[in-house]
Amino acid sequence: MPRSRWRTEVAATKATPNQPRRLPGSIKPNRPLQLQNLGYRKRKDTYLAGLFDREIYLDIETLRISSEVDGGWGNIRAFGLAVAVTWDKEHAFRRWYEEDALKLITELEQFTHVITFNGNRFDIEVLRAYAPVEGVRNRSMDIHELLHKQLGHRVKLDQLAKDTLGTAKSGDGLDAVRWWRAGQKDRVAEYCEQDVAILRDVVEHGRAKGFVVISAKQVRVQWE
Repeated sequence: MPRSRWRTEVAATKATPNQPRRLPGSIKPNRPLQLQNLGYRKRKDTYLAGLFDREIYLDIETLRISSEVDGGWGNIRAFGLAVAVTWDKEHAFRRWYEEDALKLITELEQFTHVITFNGNRFDIEVLRAYAPVEGVRNRSMDIHELLHKQLGHRVKLDQLAKDTLGTAKSGDGLDAVRWWRAGQKDRVAEYCEQDVAILRDVVEHGRAKGFVVISAKQVRVQWE
């Protein structure tokens, strides 16, 4: 800036006896701050929405199946935790075993969203056998439940993966129990990890595109 111009601007900022001193570009005194004039928006869909949210994905494989416990599907907490896998942006994939159940529940409560597929009915109920899970349930974002309410029928994760992502699961819950009992614990953990990755990718697709694909049809979603 030329020195003569700088002197002119500085002189313009000098206060008169009845006017407070004000620097160039500063907000005029005694006027209400207008946030909308500074580029801020109060809409929920602003680009800042969710910026400070911390979310974690969860999937669980169990020690037992429904036919092996008293009460069957009405007693899911008796299925027992074989392995759980979580994924979040900070830690990526982590594995948790039955002896880690209490630590897992405590960790889940540190996040704003716990994202599952059928977690409200299954995964969270499995954890209920080890400690209270109300804090986890309050943070639950169950993609299966959301789609069920929207469509009026159940959708399997495998179908969602095939139709939306063009990929498929490598097994199911019965396979996982059989592998675990055969001593193939790493295989079970890897299968569980795959399910978490599929769920994460489905959610990211839905958020980025605004839809998922089910039976060759686009289903609009808003997963915030």
